[in-house]
Amino acid sequence: HESVVELLGELTAEGIKVYVVPGNHDINNPEAWDYRNSVKPEILANAEEFASLYGAYGYNDAFSKDEVSLSYVTAVNEKLWILGIDACKYEENQDKAIVGGAIKAETLGWIQGVMNEANSNGIQVLAMMHHGILQHYYGQEQIDAGYLVDNWPEMAAAFMGMGIKIVFTGHYHANDISLAHKGLYSLYDIQTGSLVTAPCPYRMITIDENFMNVKSRHVTTLPIDIGVDFVTYSNMFLSGHLDFYFEYALKNVYYLDEQKAKYIAPYLRNGIMAHYAGDEKINPEEKKGVKEIERLSPEFGQILNSFWDDLPITDNEAQIKIK
Repeated sequence: HESVVELLGELTAEGIKVYVVPGNHDINNPEAWDYRNSVKPEILANAEEFASLYGAYGYNDAFSKDEVSLSYVTAVNEKLWILGIDACKYEENQDKAIVGGAIKAETLGWIQGVMNEANSNGIQVLAMMHHGILQHYYGQEQIDAGYLVDNWPEMAAAFMGMGIKIVFTGHYHANDISLAHKGLYSLYDIQTGSLVTAPCPYRMITIDENFMNVKSRHVTTLPIDIGVDFVTYSNMFLSGHLDFYFEYALKNVYYLDEQKAKYIAPYLRNGIMAHYAGDEKINPEEKKGVKEIERLSPEFGQILNSFWDDLPITDNEAQIKIK
């Protein structure tokens, strides 16, 4: 955390205002390790220490803070507020850090109060939260549990009813935008991929009175020599990691024989990498392979089709009507 705070200081020195919310690895993490002098377990910061360490990045400027979480709201200017929502379950961590998230009833009530004030004063609110509020592919909740907040359909409906239209999320390491409607209301979950996962994306957002324009950019070079261009390196690193992960899971969790696991794993890798990159489009050869897997294993065929079936809004560039 201290190293990250130093890096964020470099951004603020360039006049960039930074706002943070905690992620599922950040607080009371029993799986954290210290590698500085020797390898030993190291419990990360508690909630109070986190808010203190990152005080300059949202917490010190907040004009309202939730009493039961590290959620806060701060004013960018007289017409725009940032609502940081803490949905992490670090208070429940025991031997392992809990991956999933939840919005407490008290926090939801506090958010309602914030939105009541914003709505009465014509203020635009951009929310951000580590965990997703909407599914980013069909069946995500069943296929990969823990990446959406608990009771996400009810939470999404509550957000829409309050007038929250935009939530920036992360957690799944995918560059993907999802959209839900309820009557006249709509909610966009703008999920941004991780800088540690190819294709290493970040987003540039511009806002005017009526529209938000979303454009994705990617880290493509590093200021050091790694022997190969960074895009090639990052894709090789991720694909190798995913091949190992999927082969292991297929053999040891789903009990497939080695031949079948080795056949299916690359298709799962290609599907999830396409989802990470956003705007998924399957080529004819890949589609033929997925059809064969559907024949061999309907379960994994369905999962692959979910990865490739991009939900109906573009992921990397989008124009969103906010008024």
